[in-house]
Amino acid sequence: MSIITFQTEFAGQASILPRRGAMVTTDNYNTIITAGYINNSPSSRGQPVTEGDFLFVTYNTNFAGLGGTPDLFTLNIDTAGTITLIPFSSEDGSITAIDGTENQIDINRVGSVATVSFDTEAIFPGTVQTTENLTVNSYALIANALGIGGIYPEYMLDLTTSEGGIQPSIRLAEQTSSLATPGNANDIVIFNQSGNVAGYLGLLDSNGNVVTFGSNTLNGSFGMGYAVFGSANQGSISNLVAIGNESLANTVGDVDIVAVGQASMKNYNANVGGEIIAVGTSSGGQCISGNDNIFLGAHCGNSGLSSIYNQAILIGSQADCGADNLTNVGCIGFQSRILVDNGFNLYGFLFGLNNPSPAYQIDCLSLGGNAAWRMDVQTGTPTAPSSGLVFYTDGTYLYSIDSSSNKIKYTGTPV
Repeated sequence: MSIITFQTEFAGQASILPRRGAMVTTDNYNTIITAGYINNSPSSRGQPVTEGDFLFVTYNTNFAGLGGTPDLFTLNIDTAGTITLIPFSSEDGSITAIDGTENQIDINRVGSVATVSFDTEAIFPGTVQTTENLTVNSYALIANALGIGGIYPEYMLDLTTSEGGIQPSIRLAEQTSSLATPGNANDIVIFNQSGNVAGYLGLLDSNGNVVTFGSNTLNGSFGMGYAVFGSANQGSISNLVAIGNESLANTVGDVDIVAVGQASMKNYNANVGGEIIAVGTSSGGQCISGNDNIFLGAHCGNSGLSSIYNQAILIGSQADCGADNLTNVGCIGFQSRILVDNGFNLYGFLFGLNNPSPAYQIDCLSLGGNAAWRMDVQTGTPTAPSSGLVFYTDGTYLYSIDSSSNKIKYTGTPV
């Protein structure tokens, strides 16, 4: 391997600066840029060179000087006279070298060198290499669509696993200042910003609405939908999931809250509370305090009262508590209500026990030959009903009491 030809003096170039010389060599690129490469070659001796010269070089040729890779270099000559070939580049990072064999273009930037290989199968497909992170990413640009890691992008930005094994992912640095809303009505801005809480991924539309994602959103929670979590008094919330437009908007609360649905738990103002689940449009929207509550259904828990509930289970559209400060209550059914502590109401049902076709409010069918009811001993006389009869037992006889407090004892015939 050696220099085949080396010449810096050509007819008609006398006194023309910068001088343009030429070299053909069988050596590879890494060899020819070694310090002293030209000094150590007999073919270059006797040829005058200066640091202002340009040298057109063809390397990797065969011994006949055919083929090879053309490149353009300048010369660096140190105080000892050692000559080093330097790939040509300009201060603004313009093209440094053209590889005629692979149609390669090297772009020199401050702190990195990018190598772009072109292919005739697409407008601008190839590879990009940077010395900053020592990674290789293939890319293609076809009709304003950028594909990173793949040859033929199907979307404006199309990511696939690259040649260097880099996974298709995008890193967003933290946005530390406020963002301007996008100018076009249907545009969306994606950002990573801490705001008043730990970092989260956000989407911002032209109306200033924000969708937030991420495990650290509002003290380790997840939000999805415009105005999720609202905009005021959010500091005490943690471990919370909210999905839906204005879900949990303007909320003050404690821990472990799940809200799913448009305006679900909107204006919830619990200064104490936790372990709350609200699912449905405006579900739980008027509950101002409480613990361990479940609201399932549109407008569920929206009584308009002060609505302080604990251990309440409300299921059904407009299912609600009919009184404040209730504990250990539940109701199921459209517009069902409960008004007393420790109460449960099944509203609007013919209730079948082991009976798929109930004909009465309580309609039992036998299960394994068992269709009996059991009543424990009643201590004292129960409160008279507003209508109908109340049945009870003293452990020996069955009794009933009517709305006028008249009692009947059913003695019957012992068997």
